[in-house]
Amino acid sequence: ESEDHMRISTVASPLMTVAATGIAVGSWFYQPRWLINSLRRALPSVLFHVPTQEPVFALTFDDGPSPEHTIHVLDLLAEADAHATFFVMAEQVRKYPTLTRRIVEQGHELANHLVTNRPAISMSATEAREAMREATDVIADISGEQPRFVRPPAALFRPSFLRAAEQAGQRVVLGSAYASDPLHPPLGYVRWAIPSMMRPGSIVVLHDGRQNRQLTVDVLPDILAAGKRLAIEPRTLRATVGLAMA
Repeated sequence: ESEDHMRISTVASPLMTVAATGIAVGSWFYQPRWLINSLRRALPSVLFHVPTQEPVFALTFDDGPSPEHTIHVLDLLAEADAHATFFVMAEQVRKYPTLTRRIVEQGHELANHLVTNRPAISMSATEAREAMREATDVIADISGEQPRFVRPPAALFRPSFLRAAEQAGQRVVLGSAYASDPLHPPLGYVRWAIPSMMRPGSIVVLHDGRQNRQLTVDVLPDILAAGKRLAIEPRTLRATVGLAMA
């Protein structure tokens, strides 16, 4: 019996490792509800999904603004009378102040995505606090907007990042409908994956800046159409959270 147990353990351990790795990798391309619910319980101060039954979802964009793609995103949103939250980087805001102001003028929200695309997990407490403060100041100076939300670059972060966000009065936001568009998965997959994860309170994550983000421009009409089909409206994070608290 002991030998059988050892044989089972010898086989099961690598299988469990493979399964865990598969789940971890897969979660970057698709987030099932059970995973989002588990993350919300584990990290209650982080906003993965807005708890609401109101017919709305939050549409968010990272890494901008950029003249190559943000302009097209804004045009598509205007055509659909949709609103979104743009997690902008201070480096990009400094380069494109007029475009940054256009985002606000069209009724969208600006949020904090720090200064550059340096992963938040690599930052010390002091570095995270300074990057958050610098980005906040740049956004406020150029747009007049005071960010209420912050998203850590590359998603992963240390506990000190949460403390820095709390001190800055900004809530950390990740998301619940993300298909890893920066890794350029097939357009057909993203067209299927994001709508299939959407429901009231979902936070959709796309990218519009720094690199080739044509995938975002190509898939956005499908996401907006999915919202209509599901009878949920794209709103800013501020508006979506506000409805949940009403």
